[in-house]
Amino acid sequence: MLLAVAIFAGCAAAVYATFSTTLRAWRRGGDALGGLRRGEVAIEGLARALRSAAYVKRDAQPWIFGFRLEAADGDPPEDRIGWVTASSAFMPPDAARAHGLRRIEFFIDRDAEGEAALYVRARPYLEVLREDDAREPPEPWLAARHVQGLECRVWNAEEKSWEDVWENTNALPERVSVTVYVAPRDAGGEPTALTRVVEIPLARLSIQRGRRETRTR
Repeated sequence: MLLAVAIFAGCAAAVYATFSTTLRAWRRGGDALGGLRRGEVAIEGLARALRSAAYVKRDAQPWIFGFRLEAADGDPPEDRIGWVTASSAFMPPDAARAHGLRRIEFFIDRDAEGEAALYVRARPYLEVLREDDAREPPEPWLAARHVQGLECRVWNAEEKSWEDVWENTNALPERVSVTVYVAPRDAGGEPTALTRVVEIPLARLSIQRGRRETRTR
């Protein structure tokens, strides 16, 4: 009897250990899959908003519609990018600026739990963006959890190379490579990089106008 009980207890312990290990692995896999799905949603939303970048030819101040890139060091990088768009990507339905043209900015910040996440901020596109602007910027909102990094590169057609600097803030780049880094499944692991290369339809119009204004000067 005692031997049978001991054998049964040993088998039960082995089964429980196997079940517990399998359950933990399943949960980690589910968390990783959920993170990747959020990363996919984030990268597709960014691509959609980039394709919808706006540029008004008749405006007297083309810099209002320019693309802005602030590259930041880090592993993974935490770049900040912004442009004017009418896309509803990442905009809450009840947001005050859910419709019409707005300047949106994407950046990495820390959420309430101290974890890195992708945030977005929207403001009126005619608002003057200056370093000495005393107005408080509008509050950002959470765009995607589990996104630890954001990296942006613009295509230099003359040099045939990708660059992390965009100095022509009066225009839009023809091609943009944007990468989001999704948190790894295990602590200490490498984040998963999801990249999209996006063509901006109105870029040629903005660049041609900038060249004409340069020749006029």
